[in-house]
Amino acid sequence: MKTIQTLIMTIGVLLMITSCEINDSVATTELKELHVSLKKWNELKAKNDNSYVYSVSFASWSGYGSATEIKVVDGLVVERKYNEYVINQATGEQDITLVYTEDQAHLGTNHDGALPITIDELYNTCGKQYLVVSTQDNDVHFETSDIGMMNLCGYVPKGCMDDCFNGIMIKSFEWL
Repeated sequence: MKTIQTLIMTIGVLLMITSCEINDSVATTELKELHVSLKKWNELKAKNDNSYVYSVSFASWSGYGSATEIKVVDGLVVERKYNEYVINQATGEQDITLVYTEDQAHLGTNHDGALPITIDELYNTCGKQYLVVSTQDNDVHFETSDIGMMNLCGYVPKGCMDDCFNGIMIKSFEWL
């Protein structure tokens, strides 16, 4: 069943990528890199029972930041942990302002933090939402880790100065 789900997700992303209207205003290089990375991701996930933990983070120039950790077992999100902080101007340390942990039965009950979704869903979002923006108006970014999986996908509107990145930034990743 998991193999069928993986195949369906892969076909869906590939169809999305190949059906995008490719022209000078779409990040074609990044879409090609996404395709290569997705293939590598599917190979790695099959070898590792589709069980992993990843975290995404956000840090503002103003001293506010957050981190969300997502745990996936056998292709299903089973836990989400979140912490939020502000930088203490006197000490330079992070003062934690909000922390929570959600188990599988309570996923998504808190509004703060990254969505409790799998890496497969992040790949899908990357290709459908972030890599298809106009390159005339945005600087588009797609990067992979040393093992070939996506760790950055998004864009920055040209001319924007602060906290402008829209997209996915995977801070850490570990197989279970």
